[in-house]
Amino acid sequence: MTDRKKQKFQIFIFTAIAFVVTIGCIVSGSLIKYGQPIKEGGVAPRTFSATREIINDVATERLRTAASNSVMPRYVMDSTVNERILAKLDAFFEQLKTTRMLINPIQPPGETIALPTAFPELDINLEPDQLQYLSSISTELFNTFSNKVHSIVDSTLAAGIKKDNDGLTKALSSVRENLAQEDWATVARNAASTIITSVLEPNESVDDEQTRKIQEEAEAAVEPVVYLQGQNIVSAGEIISPEAYAALLQLGVAGGSFLENIYPLIGGLFICGLVFVCGIMYMYNFCREFLTSTKNIVLIFTFYVGGMVICRILNFVPFPLYPILPVVMLVSLLIDIKLAIVVAICLTANAAAANGADVKFLLYYALSGVFVAIIGKSATERNKIFTAALILSLFCSCLTAAIYLLFNKSYSAEMLNMLIYSALAGVFTVIICIGSLPFWEAVFGIITPIKLMEYTNPNNEILKRLIIEAPGTYHHSIIVSNLAETGAYAIGANAGLARVGAYYHDIGKLKYPQYFSENQAPGENPHEFMDPLSSAQVITEHVSNGVELAKQKKLPPAIWDIIATHHGNTLIKYFYFKAKKETPDADIREEDFRYHCARPVTREAAVVMLADTVEAAVRSAAPSGKSMAEIDQFVRTLMKDKLDDNQLAECDLTIKDLNILAAAFMRVFRGMYHERVPYPKATTKELTAAKVHRE
Repeated sequence: MTDRKKQKFQIFIFTAIAFVVTIGCIVSGSLIKYGQPIKEGGVAPRTFSATREIINDVATERLRTAASNSVMPRYVMDSTVNERILAKLDAFFEQLKTTRMLINPIQPPGETIALPTAFPELDINLEPDQLQYLSSISTELFNTFSNKVHSIVDSTLAAGIKKDNDGLTKALSSVRENLAQEDWATVARNAASTIITSVLEPNESVDDEQTRKIQEEAEAAVEPVVYLQGQNIVSAGEIISPEAYAALLQLGVAGGSFLENIYPLIGGLFICGLVFVCGIMYMYNFCREFLTSTKNIVLIFTFYVGGMVICRILNFVPFPLYPILPVVMLVSLLIDIKLAIVVAICLTANAAAANGADVKFLLYYALSGVFVAIIGKSATERNKIFTAALILSLFCSCLTAAIYLLFNKSYSAEMLNMLIYSALAGVFTVIICIGSLPFWEAVFGIITPIKLMEYTNPNNEILKRLIIEAPGTYHHSIIVSNLAETGAYAIGANAGLARVGAYYHDIGKLKYPQYFSENQAPGENPHEFMDPLSSAQVITEHVSNGVELAKQKKLPPAIWDIIATHHGNTLIKYFYFKAKKETPDADIREEDFRYHCARPVTREAAVVMLADTVEAAVRSAAPSGKSMAEIDQFVRTLMKDKLDDNQLAECDLTIKDLNILAAAFMRVFRGMYHERVPYPKATTKELTAAKVHRE
């Protein structure tokens, strides 16, 4: 299997495992039932808590029903009823007047007239004594009586008689109270009561539209009853009340048919699949160089899967305390900012699907995840750790406040709690990441900026040996490190790694320092007494000796790589041509005078190779009086030689990068070999005068 196929196979395997883990988190999450026999009125198999803030529908509906029932019905008066009642009353008195005319003429003594006591068409039935009384009283009293009855009926109708169980009863009770105040004979009051009772009927009916409108306003004024995130809904062993069951239904823990459970599950699976597709596409298009390393693939897999599982387990905690931010910052610190942003988005989307999170969760981690990825690099500088923690804490708190003000539209105790959680999350994110860096460095062989700083300390054992045993090599390494750091920074490579790699690239010379020109005193060159092939073998051995020493002293693999590839398979031209000159008839093979090492693969290793090449050459050429323009051309020629010799074939440096590197190297050389203003020479007389003046 080729390396490319192996790499693709690794990516496929780790992606598949991560996908399966994510699906498992979603399946076991809040989108479907837990599988316990949960039903209303049953016993809770365990304690259930709200994974997010939800409305207590049953309690809220109960309060709304009570508010609606407390609204008194609104009535509307029917004027046609009033007109009908008054018309009926007028008709009665007209008929009564006719009846009075029958008995008002002088009757023969002893004769009586049978009077009709009932008026069927009007549904009014009087007692005989009542009709006798009304028929026999004077016209003046009759008119007074009829007017009073009209007045009472008018006022009663104007007050309204509600069409309900006791509306008419209340109206008639009021009528009797009014009649009791009249100074009439009992028969007159009874007659009036009979007449009014016969004609009155409800004239106000319920206004359904107006009543319902007021009821809806009363219901809308009721504040919803909520279960706060983390609040217990029902404890283990308790009877599941209607309120608790309704809440468990909302969370997807209980109830629902097969389709009601499978639909959201299908949606969650599609979301998960689309998130993975987008993430992989982004990495292949914009972060492909990081996917060439198995170490990076395993590290991304570990962070993502670990973060996903922990988010699923901790779904009961407030959402700012989820481990998404530490995961994103670690990816930013250990691998790359772009990858960290991708991980932040993917982890946020899938964690939201698994835990049934709301838009607050998504908005919070979408913004804070990108922010922590960007500032992650700052947290590696010792003097900026506190500042980074403070800035992240402040950002998370402000973001939380903005989200809650946007969606809740008011300040609340929950908002204050979330502000505290967000502030703590910002501080602990930095603490957790910085504190765990040594672990990730040890397990995955990752070299971080903080670790790189440790290797630049001159008190380091290897560097101290270079200073004492091979001072020339140490000085050469310092200059190469300046060149490499400047060049790497210019092309966007890891400047810190390039610098440290340059510090250690020649540590193999510690075994035989006297065989390298920078460590030799004048007239002490052992190569003068050696054949060219032996000299070449001693020179090339410093690479393998350096790798061996680096492994022995447990230097990071990234530095091994720079040591092992900083010469590639370059030809040692000096001894090759010396051999050809000394033995022109011999078969001198070029392979015998080449380094037998791998060529640089990373940009940092390639930069160190070029910096090492040009430093040694320029150091030899500068004292010869060459101008800066000539040195610039010389540097570019040396770099072109490396390119033509295929030493840069396996790294991704471009022609543009080489031009940028050449310009960066020249900035360093100009600082090293700039022309100095000559000091004027003083005459002997001037020096003597100055000495006398000082004395």
